[in-house]
Amino acid sequence: AAGALVRRGWRCVLARRLATLMRAQQRAPWHMLHDDASGAFYFQHVESGEVSWEAPEGGEAAYRPQVVDRFSGRWVLAWPQLERPKPLALQQPREGYCMACKLEPATRRCDTCAAPRFELVPPSWGDGHFHFCFACFYTHHDRSPAMKAHKAVLTRALTAPPLTCCVCAEPATRRCRGLVLPPRGRFILQRFLLQHAVAGDAVRVDDDDDAGGGGADDADAEAAAAPGESEAARGERRRAREKREFDA
Repeated sequence: AAGALVRRGWRCVLARRLATLMRAQQRAPWHMLHDDASGAFYFQHVESGEVSWEAPEGGEAAYRPQVVDRFSGRWVLAWPQLERPKPLALQQPREGYCMACKLEPATRRCDTCAAPRFELVPPSWGDGHFHFCFACFYTHHDRSPAMKAHKAVLTRALTAPPLTCCVCAEPATRRCRGLVLPPRGRFILQRFLLQHAVAGDAVRVDDDDDAGGGGADDADAEAAAAPGESEAARGERRRAREKREFDA
């Protein structure tokens, strides 16, 4: 039993050492690369692009090694998933931007909330405080009454440009919302303008297309017309009636 306990403890020590080595290799500034022509390995610095046939100082933890792909049989960098772009939720926020959405500029901070960690790494700016944009601050603190009591400290004042007139570019003082009429009023106005914009009886409007019961009114007017009344007189009387409705 004692021997098994010793072996178990030793395996734990080896596992911790291996995990520490692999984490260091994933963050190493050097990459081991394979030269297909000579079959040898060389080393390249990621940031500077420096190339060397000699391994960098620091042992195996100083570079990211090469491994054989089990599907293609070719030499590839270990942990190829590290080359893929990280999702936005795991990316470090840019300096001055909201640590929650990472899209809007940060305008306030919460001294009660600690700065978030992204893959166990805190942001490199912010002095340990959680910085928010306007919307994210209130969304984040709307979870409980205790969080609603947190106070915001303004870190940046964002001002929108004033609205200006679209004609003279002076500061705007009012906005036109357009002509607001009920449906029946709009119909009468459109018909009145259309009939008076064209001379004579060139414009024909079907009585069946009237909105809001207009067709029934025209039918009554036609029925009440005097016998032998001409088409021109009937049209004039109809236009006069519509004008009275519009004035009312």
